[in-house]
Amino acid sequence: MSNYKRSFVQTSRAWYAKSVLHGDAHERFIVSVEAGENYQGEFEITWPKISPADSAELRVLDDGWRALSLCNDLVAVVAGMEPMKLTVEVFQEHLANLGFEDATETERQYT
Repeated sequence: MSNYKRSFVQTSRAWYAKSVLHGDAHERFIVSVEAGENYQGEFEITWPKISPADSAELRVLDDGWRALSLCNDLVAVVAGMEPMKLTVEVFQEHLANLGFEDATETERQYT
């Protein structure tokens, strides 16, 4: 796994959070995987505003399947949890413990 850079953006902590979390979700993590200069893909874990027991949803688009396959340790940790116990805080802790880099831009960068 060391050949890959795995990172995440926690949308609620990003400087642009109000513009992207306004309607459907109260939290979203975008997890991405890169190999050197090669982008492998990304997937999302979302906590929708309308959800039974605040459960999380996994969203994978075409380019995200490769990225998800390179995060089998994360999938295993989450799959080993009791149902309905995956909170935002627990998920963030798992990402940190597994060595994912926090790429959340908390302050707007002006050029």
